[in-house]
Amino acid sequence: MFGITETTVHVTYKEIAATDIDSGRSYIGGPIPTLYVFVVNSSLKLQPLGVQGELCVGGSGVARGYLNRPELTSERFVPNPFGQGGRLYRSGDLARQWDNGGLEYLGRIDQQIQIRGFRVEPGEIEARLLMHSAIDDAVVRAISSSAGDLMLHAFLVVENKDLSTQDIASHLRLVLPEYMIPGHFHMVDNIPRTPNGKIDVKALDSVASEARQPAVERLLPTGGMEKKIAAVWCEVLSLDEVGIDENFFELGGNSLNIVLVNNRIKEELERDIPLIVMFQYPTVRSLYQYLSDQQQPAASKRGDDIEETMAETVALFDNL
Repeated sequence: MFGITETTVHVTYKEIAATDIDSGRSYIGGPIPTLYVFVVNSSLKLQPLGVQGELCVGGSGVARGYLNRPELTSERFVPNPFGQGGRLYRSGDLARQWDNGGLEYLGRIDQQIQIRGFRVEPGEIEARLLMHSAIDDAVVRAISSSAGDLMLHAFLVVENKDLSTQDIASHLRLVLPEYMIPGHFHMVDNIPRTPNGKIDVKALDSVASEARQPAVERLLPTGGMEKKIAAVWCEVLSLDEVGIDENFFELGGNSLNIVLVNNRIKEELERDIPLIVMFQYPTVRSLYQYLSDQQQPAASKRGDDIEETMAETVALFDNL
């Protein structure tokens, strides 16, 4: 049973089957007979099936409001726009409804974060991580990088100490879009918790600051061209060093600062490099191999105008 204090107390119920447990999803079923539920957007419009939104609850269990807190009461207890009368309680919980009428719980709205313009729910990533048979526990945190960008860090308790972060990332790519794949994976003995049982986020942040597990084994550049490419990455991403097989985007790069990288590499190597190449070859090794295979003369124009490159970026994404 799924419940909310403000609805005194239970809202939905479901008989849990083995398939539900194996799925790694939080299915919470449908409303109990005295209540009704809706999944809505920020304007209190119903969301289509399968699209996440805020879970709102109406019916005889909904409380009158918060004692001596009229502003919070008016924010959370709103008139029902769907014809049943009475009021709805805006729970602040994320959910989505499937075609069988059942609900899937996705976490809290206030836990959502923005990563490069995308809304990300860490709880959804954690649920997908726990679907991996070798992962016993998982927590995902968004932590600011030295360049000031938010990066996803996954803290994992695993059975198999030989499990590579590349394998975990590949597992996630089967079920999640690329922007939800953590850039850093940290293997820990246990998830630290405070005396009252909550996750100790300060302890996790300390783990992230002390050591970062690269997505692949780190091999440093050796040749002159590799070193120049890596130096540009370090400059733009504010890193001390990068491995030749580390993915630019997993290190914190995005579609904006890759434009800067593209221009700086053009200047350093005096090569005319199409921006799309930077997306197709996102590691130092692959980009070096591409450039080595291209018998291209020195660029006739150094330091291309940034507006032309940005226009190229827009055209690229329009065609994706």
